[in-house]
Amino acid sequence: MRVLLLNPKAGQVWRRWRHSNAIRRHSLGLEVVETEPGRIVDQTRALVRDGVAAVYAGGGDGTVADVAVGLSGSDVPLGIIPLGTTNALAREFRIPLDPAEALDTLSALTTRRPLRTWISDRGVLVLGAGAGWDGQLMHRVSSTKKRWLGGVGIWFAAFRLLVRYDFPTLRIDGLDATGESSSVTGTSVIVSNIRYWASANPAIIGADPGDDLLDVVVLQEASVSHLAAFWLKMMAPTGRPLAQRGVSRLQLSMLQITLEQGRALEVHLNGEPRGCVPISFLPGPLVQVLAPVI
Repeated sequence: MRVLLLNPKAGQVWRRWRHSNAIRRHSLGLEVVETEPGRIVDQTRALVRDGVAAVYAGGGDGTVADVAVGLSGSDVPLGIIPLGTTNALAREFRIPLDPAEALDTLSALTTRRPLRTWISDRGVLVLGAGAGWDGQLMHRVSSTKKRWLGGVGIWFAAFRLLVRYDFPTLRIDGLDATGESSSVTGTSVIVSNIRYWASANPAIIGADPGDDLLDVVVLQEASVSHLAAFWLKMMAPTGRPLAQRGVSRLQLSMLQITLEQGRALEVHLNGEPRGCVPISFLPGPLVQVLAPVI
């Protein structure tokens, strides 16, 4: 039995009617179960115990991440049905962004790709995390605003935060691929498990969701213009933010982010607010994702 865990509140409000019609027409052979707020991981683990053949996650990146956590360490594969604002995981695994096409594609797929999870004291990282400007932004963009305004709401909040950001000093310590210690300081940091970050631009070139390394991007200048230029390049279809002066990129097998100077600084995990730094990450179990072979 294959089960579609469907988040009925995923995505922008005006798209839901079209999505629900597409799912009704293309979900033959699936048992459709609506997600319960705060219980998606538990719902998924219960399905694994029941011996289902596959679990499809119908929702945005947050829903997909929660289902992935519930499947981690098991042989039950994850299918991604993108219904959110950004749909970064669907882009990463080359799943069609149209829900009907995604359902049709998954019904014919047997190939799998690995997705590494990462354990922290704030939860499990699947997509990525942010501390500094990016972390503060996710604390200020409510789920209601994302549902009604989508990317417009995020851009509005981003502009307001940009001119108020006070550029604290963060420290990133970790181990690289050879086991050597690595350390750097900066004013904002993103930790990514995939190439896509809040846009259609695969900006984190070389990031591999199945390997044992997290890609850590550190902004090292205390400048509004530098921060704005970086994020415009992140969002632009052909932008290359990692080539910008004052930006460092590390690949680490474990890491810790601490605050050296400044007030309490917010972090997000998979786009959801998760308190403040410090935060650390260690490799966790794999998830098997139904996806075309590259």
